[in-house]
Amino acid sequence: MYKKKITVLVAENKDENCPSALQQALAALPEVESAHLVTNGAKVQSEVRGLRPDVLLLDLVLPVLDGLEILKKLQTARLPKMPVIIVSTAISREAIIDEAIRLGAAYYLPKAAGAKWVARRAVEVYSIISSDGIVVAGKPVRNSELCRRIAGRLNALGMPPNLKGYGLLKSALCHTVRDNSMLASLTKELYPLLAEENNTVPARVERVIRNAIEATWERGNIEAIHELFGYAVSEFRGRPTNAEFIARMTDDILLHL
Repeated sequence: MYKKKITVLVAENKDENCPSALQQALAALPEVESAHLVTNGAKVQSEVRGLRPDVLLLDLVLPVLDGLEILKKLQTARLPKMPVIIVSTAISREAIIDEAIRLGAAYYLPKAAGAKWVARRAVEVYSIISSDGIVVAGKPVRNSELCRRIAGRLNALGMPPNLKGYGLLKSALCHTVRDNSMLASLTKELYPLLAEENNTVPARVERVIRNAIEATWERGNIEAIHELFGYAVSEFRGRPTNAEFIARMTDDILLHL
């Protein structure tokens, strides 16, 4: 349930005289008060300052100033209100997406998924990140801080953030950190919940998460993986199961809150 309707600023490389499909998709959502468009990278910071949007949906390919340069400028800008920054771009290179997240982007949404899907997921991501007052292990924790810590741990392991399993694991860990009982019922409770949230089926959730873990074990930060999982990186043991990965990550996140 949303406390208020939100304002979204879309920064993408388009003819400003032509309708933006993403802007139109956002404006059609009941949670969105208004959706604005900026097509020149050099104007993004001033638009953020003037509009004070709740969400900045940022393409990385923009004229004059690209998305990574914009993120660098926003990091040092003294803005009255910093929006939740979500990168939505056709670029899928892992190194570039990693850099965008390091520079302050909260999430990555592939532009190829379509305007309606990106718009809906952006609103859902904002809802998760902006919610406050969560109690974890008896301590009040801002949900935005929890999301940052989870993303930080996944990034430290070298999990490619452009994989669908990355987003699903972030959501899974948000749930298991709040409610440890889910660790004992992944197939009956957690996977169906994630499937409902992402308009898919539990079997696909399980498979996509497994693929993300496998990709991390193949291309991730071996030192960070060894430090956190130890035995699981041996050539005999192989990667951990989904349940083992989620349980170990949940314990680690709780330990450092």
